[in-house]
Amino acid sequence: MAVATLLDGARVAATLAADLPARPDPAIEAAAFFAVAEALQNITRHAPDARAAVTIRAADGRLTVTVADDGPGGADQGAGTGLRGITDRVAAAGGTLLISSPPGRGTTITVDLPMFRIFPDAPPLAPVVPSTT
Repeated sequence: MAVATLLDGARVAATLAADLPARPDPAIEAAAFFAVAEALQNITRHAPDARAAVTIRAADGRLTVTVADDGPGGADQGAGTGLRGITDRVAAAGGTLLISSPPGRGTTITVDLPMFRIFPDAPPLAPVVPSTT
């Protein structure tokens, strides 16, 4: 599993719990991998002494990826590009991102993705940018 290799090379202490009865669509798997990689990078940058826990579960046609840390919290999706990048990548794959980061209580990101794209031969969708006109 690629995420296990990613955690082995992480610069923060991290654990992995995974329950995947089937492998997701490659585009979905790539979005999930990117989310974990970026989340670990954010932890390394903003909470280098924190410990992280990555959980990956599949049920009812959905893939749920959670990355939680015990750092200082206070993550701001509007500051920097890390969380925005995860949001955009996950949305392009048909998923959602939830962020919980109360100050002093760590940060948890939860990614929810479909296990399979409806049209597997279609290229990934670009994020929708609201019109300013």
